[in-house]
Amino acid sequence: MSRRIFIVRHGERSDGPGLPPPPEDGFPEAPLTVAGLFQARCTAAALKTLLGPLSAAVVSSPARRCLQTARPIAEALQAALYVEPGLADWSETRLPVQVPLPELGLEVRHLGPVWAEPLEEETWEMAVRRYRETYAGLTSHLCLVSISDPAVPALVLCSHQAALEALAPASWTQGHCAVTELSGIPPVPGSLLHDCSAWRLRFVFVASREPRPRYWRAKLGTPTRTRPLESHGDFWTVAVAQLQAHLTVTSSKRERPLLLFFLDVTGELIHLSCGLAVSANEAGELTLAGAQRLRWFSGPGGELLNEKGVHLAVRNGEMPTLWMKEGSSDDSMAFDLLPLGKAGLGLGALADAAKKDSAS
Repeated sequence: MSRRIFIVRHGERSDGPGLPPPPEDGFPEAPLTVAGLFQARCTAAALKTLLGPLSAAVVSSPARRCLQTARPIAEALQAALYVEPGLADWSETRLPVQVPLPELGLEVRHLGPVWAEPLEEETWEMAVRRYRETYAGLTSHLCLVSISDPAVPALVLCSHQAALEALAPASWTQGHCAVTELSGIPPVPGSLLHDCSAWRLRFVFVASREPRPRYWRAKLGTPTRTRPLESHGDFWTVAVAQLQAHLTVTSSKRERPLLLFFLDVTGELIHLSCGLAVSANEAGELTLAGAQRLRWFSGPGGELLNEKGVHLAVRNGEMPTLWMKEGSSDDSMAFDLLPLGKAGLGLGALADAAKKDSAS
């Protein structure tokens, strides 16, 4: 049986362009964002569905953002997670790579490594050589490590945009957590180029049915700060934006990080900057910090309704607010979920995708 080989780019990093600075948590590298974590989880579920019962090994760059991406993939595939310095990012000037290996239940192992030369200053040509020799070493029967065992029919590499450009030049511009299938030495890209659908269909805008749609938007708290998702920061903690609890509506899509939600397998809508689920306070106002977390489904006309079946109203003011109310009225408004990857896909299809992810 020939081995299937996939390369996955890491998820969205918290020090990426247009994002608030990441938190200072004592680690030299920035973590993923909440969106990056959900990208990794969706890609993990998609790979599990794709590979079915096939056993696999997961090999990651030592970068924190790659290990945070590779971990849910290894968990979904029930695979060992290896660290390979040869998959590290490229920079014209770099310090020697430091590989922080945290204490955790998931097995994280060094390969040997395949690439044993110091990772210091290197030209692009040197980086291409490193990526290609590392790939060849990981996939060749000459590599004296356990993942070269033909009994492991699938290999997932988690690396960087530079590795994609070196190994599969046609796919180097693809998005975070996209999957590319490779084969052969030197690698030949397969059919899964530019495939971000695992998460692009689950990242959604909530849009009104007006001639000029308005979108749910979180009100930004402190735009220059982020904090760990958990109260205690560790190597695996991702960064979340400091947001106020309020939800409002806007006709502008310019601040996309404040407009995107994730449809959870339970039907909850989780804001992708702060990691909080849409909920309601005692007065019925929709917030991101209420006591009553809500689940959502499609109404008779395909409109978005919560688990109680009540309608949504927009109360205009200096900052429009969203409210639950029994029955329709003049201020009632119908909303739809618009997936980032496919405009107009209904909530029912999204729910089916969520259930498929859950079952895998």
